[in-house]
Amino acid sequence: MNRIVMWMVIGCAGIALAGCTSTPKKQTSASQAAKDFPQANAARTAPITPDDACATRLQDLCGPLLLFYSTHHRLPNDLKELADEYDVGDLTCPVSRLPYIYNREGLRGNDPKVRIVIYDAAPAHSGIRWGIGLVEAEPGVAPVAKVVAVPNQVIPMHMQ
Repeated sequence: MNRIVMWMVIGCAGIALAGCTSTPKKQTSASQAAKDFPQANAARTAPITPDDACATRLQDLCGPLLLFYSTHHRLPNDLKELADEYDVGDLTCPVSRLPYIYNREGLRGNDPKVRIVIYDAAPAHSGIRWGIGLVEAEPGVAPVAKVVAVPNQVIPMHMQ
């Protein structure tokens, strides 16, 4: 049964990858991003909507992330490693225009079973950040990736 789930995840990720085309951007910390991208306005925000472009972009990134994990039995060391292997599209928030932050170890949000491994550099979505959380699976079960709201209190102070 576990193999069926794994192959379903790989199949879905392959379908998601089929239509993606874009040049990936380098990853960076939020503080470095503010220096590297002065055109990004910290006050720039967008309302939360059912078709939020950032949440959609992160949802599209879940497939390649899970495919990498399934292939290598580990998370990538950084987003560049993921982008070198798969066409992951644009790795910046469409609202703040800042690169997404990657934390391989993950941050703990409101749900202790979820590790947030990729998230917005700025709370540009009605004061929140979008991110990708990995739901910790039981041994032998593939992880699940989902888009989550990232509470500001889980972001390290030097990253805010």
